[in-house]
Amino acid sequence: MEWSDYMSKSFKDQLVFSPELIRMIRGVSDHIPVMCSISLAKGVEINIITWNLLSDQYLHYLMCLLPEYQEIKAQLLGSELCFSVYQSSHQDLRLYAFLYDFGVFVFEHYIRQNEPTSMIIDQKLIKAFVHQSSSCLSNNKKALIQDRQNIFNLMKNKEHGLQKTFKMILFHSIELAYHILSDQGVLKFSNRMKHLASAHPELLKRMRQMSFLCFQECTDPQRLLSLFPDHRFIYHQKENKADYVVIGYHTSYFGLLEDPVCGNLEFENHSIKPWIFARFKHLLGYDLQVGSVHHPGVGHSLVDQWLTAPQAKHLYQPCIFAGDFNHTESWLTTHANIPQSFHWGLPQTPTFTGYDYNNHDLSIDGFLTNTPLKTIESLGALLNVVDLPSQFELINMKGEMSLQWKPKE
Repeated sequence: MEWSDYMSKSFKDQLVFSPELIRMIRGVSDHIPVMCSISLAKGVEINIITWNLLSDQYLHYLMCLLPEYQEIKAQLLGSELCFSVYQSSHQDLRLYAFLYDFGVFVFEHYIRQNEPTSMIIDQKLIKAFVHQSSSCLSNNKKALIQDRQNIFNLMKNKEHGLQKTFKMILFHSIELAYHILSDQGVLKFSNRMKHLASAHPELLKRMRQMSFLCFQECTDPQRLLSLFPDHRFIYHQKENKADYVVIGYHTSYFGLLEDPVCGNLEFENHSIKPWIFARFKHLLGYDLQVGSVHHPGVGHSLVDQWLTAPQAKHLYQPCIFAGDFNHTESWLTTHANIPQSFHWGLPQTPTFTGYDYNNHDLSIDGFLTNTPLKTIESLGALLNVVDLPSQFELINMKGEMSLQWKPKE
């Protein structure tokens, strides 16, 4: 493979992540926390926060937020090349999976094991990746080889004028893979929780005051205990994956009345997303049901699956289901069959910075309740600016691409 360009700028100068990815880093997740308040009785107001914490299980989707992603994806889709593993059932290209596979390959084989002071992306490395059978999507070696070879063949084509762009997205994919996989990577859930405590003190202070904390896509609920010592947590896991829905209740005000009810939403005979709800009693004697729900963006309402579950009793009592619903309030109002006494409450401002289910910059997180909401607001203003650190320096792109490893100080 011929790499003809030369660049003298450092990789740190070249490393310009998309605004969406920077916002995600600043905010711990690609979702923004949403808070509401309700009046449980006269003089008894409770506050609830819902937040999708972005499970480590799904970090590979962040490759979609690389700045060169949409341009290269359009070029690949516009070519006459055919793909198997990296083509979705909707004829969309899962370029994020290719980039994640490449970043993981370089990290696992050249960075984690060897910790080199420098490394070179050349024909030998690319050939080794093309013929490696592991992928986040499939282990069909023959199909993987063909797909990867097709993508690199297009990279070598000078007619499209995107050679430099292709090279930069490979650099970005390695950088992002480092932050996903390394123990020092800022995207690992354990480090994001430390980041929440150190970089967002006002948000953490507000969260610690909440009557209830409802999380979705929590990688490890045990990491929450030290952050919220006054809350007790119940949770439900999706099929032994690092994907929990969580309810935390402030023990100074509420106690658990009975064992929680939980399950998984199903679509086309597949278990998709988890949900959990439970009954609580306020210290003054008032009962309340609270749920944490992760609804998939499949274009079909699955709300009735938890509302009509055999264990779903006492819906006549005050209820509030908090969650990531992956649809806007207008869509939910039109398509979701809910009891007449219930209504939706989602903020007017966007709550999602990613691209999953085409929900980029839409408001998809909020509440379903049979109790009037006194307030509802996004807490994005409490998320401080934190830069994404660079780990590599670009030496040059003349004939080959070199990465100089810079250990964390």
